[in-house]
Amino acid sequence: MPNENFGLVDQGLKQLQATGTWVLERHGCRIVINEMPGGDYRYVAKVSLPGETDSIKGKDASEVVQKALMRVEIYGATKL
Repeated sequence: MPNENFGLVDQGLKQLQATGTWVLERHGCRIVINEMPGGDYRYVAKVSLPGETDSIKGKDASEVVQKALMRVEIYGATKL
């Protein structure tokens, strides 16, 4: 993951901790991560790319934020 994304991961984790939701728009894509206490997965990310939508679920906020950002970065590197 590029170095500039480490700041985004930190920002996402802080926002999730504070409000339970994090939204980021990057490379024409949108990431929305919500905390879902009580479910099988604690964090659910919806990654909206032009023409498709991915869902990333996990119990660890850091892992979900990193996977969502990686998905957007891969899209940005291959499609832009």
